[in-house]
Amino acid sequence: MMVYYGQASWDNVNVASRKAEDADRHGGLFMRWLRISLLLTLVLTGGGLFTQTVAAQEKFRYEITITNLTRGQHFTAPLVVTHKANLRLFAVGESVPQQLAVFAEEGTPTALAALLAGMPEVKDLFVTAGAPAANTLLDPGKSATVAIEGNLEFDHLSLAAKLIPTNDAFIAINGTPGPPTDKPTTMFVPAYDAGSEQNDERCASIIGPTLTECGGPGGGGHPGGGEGFVYVHNGIHGVGNLTAAIRDWRSPVARIIIRRVNDTPAGPPEVDL
Repeated sequence: MMVYYGQASWDNVNVASRKAEDADRHGGLFMRWLRISLLLTLVLTGGGLFTQTVAAQEKFRYEITITNLTRGQHFTAPLVVTHKANLRLFAVGESVPQQLAVFAEEGTPTALAALLAGMPEVKDLFVTAGAPAANTLLDPGKSATVAIEGNLEFDHLSLAAKLIPTNDAFIAINGTPGPPTDKPTTMFVPAYDAGSEQNDERCASIIGPTLTECGGPGGGGHPGGGEGFVYVHNGIHGVGNLTAAIRDWRSPVARIIIRRVNDTPAGPPEVDL
């Protein structure tokens, strides 16, 4: 059935039709805008969270190179750990944790490693078990490199190693942020005194596989009477058996270079000692 309209009626139909088309067009534009807005919201919220999660799981290595800058001190194999930003091994001016005191006095990191391994803030741990042996010491002027795993959540490092021969001196980096790129970070660190025993500098009190002044291994006794807090060590003064002219220092004792390497290998941490 065909319907014919007069001119006036046709004009009204055209107006009504144009209004309907305009409404459809504006409605379509609104719906497209709404869909785009929803997609942007997903990208900026859910998509952003997904990106952050993937980034947090990204793995890389930190390569830590330690150089012994002293003339007559040796470093034990270091304990190195990657962890979250809120962890510290110690605080200068406060009493040292007992596990770190044992490491600083005896050169044995086992107790400290066990403490750290049980913490949820810790990602990866490198440690050499047992008492220090001559073939594991870092001699004056020598360097060693340790590699350990990290990611964007566990992106801080701590390190400790005992100085031999001393009563309770150690080197450390303490909650240092790892470099965010492949540009290395270089630090010159002092020796710290654990404050857990007095610095009598006597063979009977100092651990060591071979000490020239002692004619052999040190005794490793515990004289007690420490200062009770961690401070920057003031060196060897020759008050006991140690020869200050050889064993003393007056400046940073170690250079530590941290590099970030993105091609993390499978397997345990690497070490070059």
